[in-house]
Amino acid sequence: MVTQQVRVGAVLEPRVLEVLGQVRREAFAPAAYRSLAFADTAIPLGDGQHMMTPQVEGRVLQALEIAPTDRVLEIGTGSGFLAACLARLGAHVTSLEIRPGLADAARRALREAGARNCDVLVADAFAWQPAAAFDCIAATGSLPAGDLPFREWLAPGGRAFAPAGGGPPRGGGVVRGGGPAPRHGRAARAARRGRRVHLPVPVRDRARSPGPCAPAGALRLLTVAGPRPGAATRPAS
Repeated sequence: MVTQQVRVGAVLEPRVLEVLGQVRREAFAPAAYRSLAFADTAIPLGDGQHMMTPQVEGRVLQALEIAPTDRVLEIGTGSGFLAACLARLGAHVTSLEIRPGLADAARRALREAGARNCDVLVADAFAWQPAAAFDCIAATGSLPAGDLPFREWLAPGGRAFAPAGGGPPRGGGVVRGGGPAPRHGRAARAARRGRRVHLPVPVRDRARSPGPCAPAGALRLLTVAGPRPGAATRPAS
């Protein structure tokens, strides 16, 4: 999967590739679709939900630049595969799933995968409130148009990644909060060049989202101003 599906999608971060090679994706796919676990297709999970493709999952993990000390929030557990990868990259993952059946299946798969630092909660993200801020937020379902509605849940230096709508891919862009531009990573490089970051990958609508949605298939990366706690800084060039 890593060679055929992920590397060709411009996912080259070594830690991300290592994790994608370690976590058994087929263990998170429904039994009837395990033979397709590594195919470039959105595998049905039931109730109109789908697993994201390996390429999309790799891009999400790479874009978030997760540090080993990061607290991560996932909105839309789905199969639990992305949560398992997030748990290997970060310190702790809280994953929200509105559908109890999917949450139960994901918990079992995560337990069997040894992801002890991941909690799956049955909750509607639009009604849930966290006890503390997160360093990273990965939203796997479509969200209303405009800025990511969960920006206040991000800690200083936090990053969030979200699809906007379902349907054909239409690229995406970097959005950041007020204040100084990010110093490192793809968001910083894009800001310096004054360009959008294009992420032409298919995304399936997997979450309930009130209100109008942004253009179908768009992927958005949001960064919040301020350095990560403990991160080294250097003068801007």
